[in-house]
Amino acid sequence: PDIEAPIYSNMIVTPPSPSTYSTTQTYEFNISWQDNVAVDNVIFEFDGTNYTATCNPSLPSNVTTCSISLNALSAGNHSYRWYANDTSNNWNSTTLANYEIQKANPVENLHIAINGTEADQSFAYGNVTNVTAWSDLPDNQDLIFNLYRNGQLVGSGASVSDVGLMGAGTYIYEYNTSGGENYTSASITRQL
Repeated sequence: PDIEAPIYSNMIVTPPSPSTYSTTQTYEFNISWQDNVAVDNVIFEFDGTNYTATCNPSLPSNVTTCSISLNALSAGNHSYRWYANDTSNNWNSTTLANYEIQKANPVENLHIAINGTEADQSFAYGNVTNVTAWSDLPDNQDLIFNLYRNGQLVGSGASVSDVGLMGAGTYIYEYNTSGGENYTSASITRQL
């Protein structure tokens, strides 16, 4: 009787850990299995949920390479492992592995425009100014954005404006977020 369980090799994850959170990232987990008779089933466990892997050549086969693609993973530490059995029901598994997705820095997605220009500006006294701050993050549901003028809160939201006739002086605008599940804290400033 067959008493040998399948053996694995070439366990590869793309992108490698640690990776940085992205709304468009696909995470590809791959492994090769071989058995003296035939590998029959391959299961991928990710954060306690089982997935059926796609294997080439298809199962049963004495040698196969299997993969699973996952999308929309949140930042944090994720655990995974592979299981396989052969046609004689001999099982084997990898050790529990960790995959880390680090929070992304949203600073490139924060904007402050002064009268339509994303740069520091100077204006003569008596001109109305329009300072608009916004975020173009596609998934900012758990983030709080704040616009400050000289340290005083002007408003909160994914788009905030401060329109008015300012007195003579220098104004420092800061637009920030304290971060959330998938993003770090970040801020940008402009001077008027």
